[in-house]
This record gives sequence, C-alpha cells and structure tokens, in this order.
Amino acid sequence: MGKVAKSQEWNTRTRINLDSGWMFWKGCRPVRRILSGNAPGGRAIALPHCWNTHDTFQDGVAYYRGGGSYRGSFTLDRSLARAKDRLWRLESEGFYGTGDVWLNGRQLARVDGQFLGVNLPVPSDQLAAGENTLAIRLTNRCRSSVLPGIRMPDYLLHGGLTGRLWLSGRPLLHFNEGGLLCRYKLNPPLAVVATITFDIHNASAHPRRA
Repeated sequence: MGKVAKSQEWNTRTRINLDSGWMFWKGCRPVRRILSGNAPGGRAIALPHCWNTHDTFQDGVAYYRGGGSYRGSFTLDRSLARAKDRLWRLESEGFYGTGDVWLNGRQLARVDGQFLGVNLPVPSDQLAAGENTLAIRLTNRCRSSVLPGIRMPDYLLHGGLTGRLWLSGRPLLHFNEGGLLCRYKLNPPLAVVATITFDIHNASAHPRRA
C-alpha cells in the first residue's frame, strides 16, 4: 500500500475570511454580468448583509421577497493554489433561501440555506493563483418545499448572506467534524467517566500516521 508517512501538522488548516469587498445588486442578475462587474446599480457592502434590515413584521403587510446578487473576490497565493495536499471548502454561516454559487465563471453548487448556511467542496482545479471571483445569487421567495413551506409565516424571512463566509483549506489527513461522539457515565459516588470517540479522515491515496 505504499510507504506510511508521518505528518507534524496534519490537522492545521488555512482559512481565508471573505467578509469584505462585496458588491450587491437587488434582484437576480445574469451571472456573466455579475462576474464581469458590469451590472449597473450595484453598491458596496460587507458581510453579514441582509436586504430586509429595515423591515418589520406586520401581519398582511408585504416586505421584499425576491432575489439578490453578490460579487466578491479574493487572492490566493500561488503555492496554495497549486497545493495538492489540501481539501478546499466554501463555508458560510446561516442564511435563509435558495440560490446558486459561481466561482471563476463555473457553477460551484446550487444551495438551500434553510437558516443553517452551507459547506461546499471546492475542486482545486477551479481555484486560480492570484485573483478569484465569486458570484452568489439568492432568493428569499422560495417554493413550498423549502421551510417554512407557507407563503406568509408569522415572522420575517430575512434575505441575503446574513452570515460570514470563509474559504477553508484543510490537509488531506484531518478530523471529521461530523464524527465526534461523547458519552458520559456516572460512576458513583462522585466520578463521571467520559468516553470520546472521533473519526480521522485520510483523503490521500497513501496510508498516514499521526
């Protein structure tokens, strides 16, 4: 199976904050115009951002339900862009609504925030050394299959990238964040025994020791 390699920094990760330098357009604009920066009527914003900031809920009173378009960019060092020992993900904190995400002119994913945000895999060949451009289009007017599933709930459905955003690169050998389990057992009269199990994921083609 190949030589077992040791790694001294096997669970360190690179995390690039993407909160600043965004342009926002109210409405769902064509992706190509957003990516080129030629769509008129945009304004500079920073994340978190919400297009219902000044709305208040009033029963039977409409507020803005529709689309919003975002354009942002980030610079990636050449050594990171070419690194083959990283798994890249686009991580967003919670937001409401559905939409699509584009990176450097190619669609990365369709998203459904459901108030929880998203964690999207980013293919390394879709990242470029130097400047990279993101386009994100969202809507808070969703079909009935998306929570809350009714046209007019008794609370506001806030639209926009209402959470923070990061590009995260982690080593091929890493903790699986969804694989942590803690069990506690009372051992009378005073002691508590804790058992913690976790997963370590190796995404490389070779055995690793850590």
